[in-house]
Amino acid sequence: MLRSVSTLPIPHSAALKLQESGFQYIEDILSSEAAKEEVRLILRHWGKDTWDSLERWNSPPKSETALEIWQTEAKLRNIITFCEVVDDVLGGGIALRRITEFCGAPGTGKTQFCLQLCVSVQIPSCFGGVSGEAIYIDADSGFSPDRLRGTYKNIAKSCAKHCEKLRKDASPNDSANIEEFSEESILNGVHYIAVNDHVELMATVSLLENFLESNEKVKLVVLDSLAFVFRYGATSFKDRTRLLYRIMSDLQNLALKFNIAVVVTNQLTTSLEVSLEGGSVSKSSLIPSLGESFAHLVGLRLILGPPPPSASCSLNGSLPLMLLVAKSCELPAASALFEVEEGGIRDAA
Repeated sequence: MLRSVSTLPIPHSAALKLQESGFQYIEDILSSEAAKEEVRLILRHWGKDTWDSLERWNSPPKSETALEIWQTEAKLRNIITFCEVVDDVLGGGIALRRITEFCGAPGTGKTQFCLQLCVSVQIPSCFGGVSGEAIYIDADSGFSPDRLRGTYKNIAKSCAKHCEKLRKDASPNDSANIEEFSEESILNGVHYIAVNDHVELMATVSLLENFLESNEKVKLVVLDSLAFVFRYGATSFKDRTRLLYRIMSDLQNLALKFNIAVVVTNQLTTSLEVSLEGGSVSKSSLIPSLGESFAHLVGLRLILGPPPPSASCSLNGSLPLMLLVAKSCELPAASALFEVEEGGIRDAA
């Protein structure tokens, strides 16, 4: 059976160029050394300047057994949120090798969770952390160093002090790592990238692999907010869907290749139900934006919002917030109450 060049993992424009040059099937390319050289010259325009990559594309795909995948993931630690009930609901925290989506209206804690995870991912391994670093891709200007280390909310200082309290139970070798874990080291472990539109976002995601290869300590990639650049950008519905699938596919591949966690935030939009009689709006509700098909691109969807009316106030008189597991391939549907305190995400009092 002949395999079309359109099935190769290359840009669509590159496949069209190959077809225009007379290469309809991979077997046409492998027919002679002259054909190989011509294809090499064509693909060089797209950065595919090595013949080895094309030979790998024609090889059988690499496979893993279910046992091998389970053993790999069993060795990885989750990134804790510093909220015990949330961590319990999530099976120990945010899992590596997964894409996790936080959805919610403004003020429900989406960015706060992202900042907390950027700090928590750096907890030394002697305390059950992953000893990693984070990349923060800011698409809606929600990031500020003051939210990590400020006069009111000081997530970095709170985390460092928490680990310092556990220092007496650590071994001499671990104590050296604890001394290096400070507010300054935490801020230095968050790599910030600002993007202004979907073009810059696409470029950033496509270059992340090079960054991760040179920064092996990175264990978390945060994208806040994915919806912002598409909801307010000049892209059609067709282009938006295509770009979203490309971005999420690249992020999923990076999560699996480098054993990292990917966290994206999403906004809510209003869904209107129109009555068949009269064409009037019969019901409205808030749902995650970017469409229903986008939900299939994430492994875990978490909805953040106010708690039900029956929830009691905390000791300071404010209502806690609620996290709801709306979609997961592994976790059961569940919810947990949390608060945003001075030190970050914490259990509701």
